[in-house]
Amino acid sequence: MGRVSAAVALVIAVIMALLLGGVDQAFQLIQEWTGVVSPSILAVFILGLFWKNTTNNAAIWGALLSIPIAMVLKFLSIEALKP
Repeated sequence: MGRVSAAVALVIAVIMALLLGGVDQAFQLIQEWTGVVSPSILAVFILGLFWKNTTNNAAIWGALLSIPIAMVLKFLSIEALKP
């Protein structure tokens, strides 16, 4: 499984490297995706730390569902800014 996931990650990295124009564009892409993933990690950590009724399943579902929700909100906010 490790070899398969490494091969898939390598293929994705090669495709992304070909699509990016330069270092500035790569940095911007990394910052955007970090902004999508980081809030869910923080929310799971804070809830797990301060709320004793949090379960493992809730943490997993919260982390997995927060990424599509963040993407929808990102694209909705972009569309709302267009004139």
